[in-house]
Amino acid sequence: MVMSFACATIFLIIWGFVPSVVTRVIGKNFIGDQLYVFSYYLPFFLIGFVSYRVNGVFDAVFRPDTIMMVLGGAVMVAFVALHIYEVEYCVTQEACGSYFKVVDRILAMLSGFFVSITFYGIVYRCSSGYNAFVSYFVSGSLVMYLFHLPFLLVAGYAFTFLEWPAWMEILALNLIVFFAVVLTFEIVRRSRVLRFLFNGGRVSPKVSSGLFNIRFRERFG
Repeated sequence: MVMSFACATIFLIIWGFVPSVVTRVIGKNFIGDQLYVFSYYLPFFLIGFVSYRVNGVFDAVFRPDTIMMVLGGAVMVAFVALHIYEVEYCVTQEACGSYFKVVDRILAMLSGFFVSITFYGIVYRCSSGYNAFVSYFVSGSLVMYLFHLPFLLVAGYAFTFLEWPAWMEILALNLIVFFAVVLTFEIVRRSRVLRFLFNGGRVSPKVSSGLFNIRFRERFG
């Protein structure tokens, strides 16, 4: 398990510089932007692909030790703190050099991996079966993923007119986007046409019909 984490960490650190290389080679244009996004998320898909085929990697990712979950939380806190520092000082005072961008890029890549591991670890420890809460967000994961960016862009633009502290903006943006994508999923799963377009015609796993009706102790067999 330790070896799996070490290999994944080294892989993500090295890959963290690939998107910027893609931008330099292709340039800032439509194709370049799409390749940048593709190359940025590609390693996470590769790790997911490998984890389902190698037992050791599967256990490391989906059944992590407590120390790895704590590490995931620490990486996320460091990433958020660095982002707040960037907003408050780097942009306004131009106080950050190239070394800061390197650390920021590495933490951005690692946070996606380790925070996911922390989430999987919590779910694994809290759920002995198909928990209603977990099933709900598994069902809505595709719709929520597809719609989170448009809501984030709109909310982010709205916040350019406000002069809030960086930590407050981050908290508000996350809450707004979270409730927006959940509401979107509620709309999609109630419409046959929208279900067909975004979720293949059905919601799987099945969730209760009531609006936000999630009972944490309910199990689906």
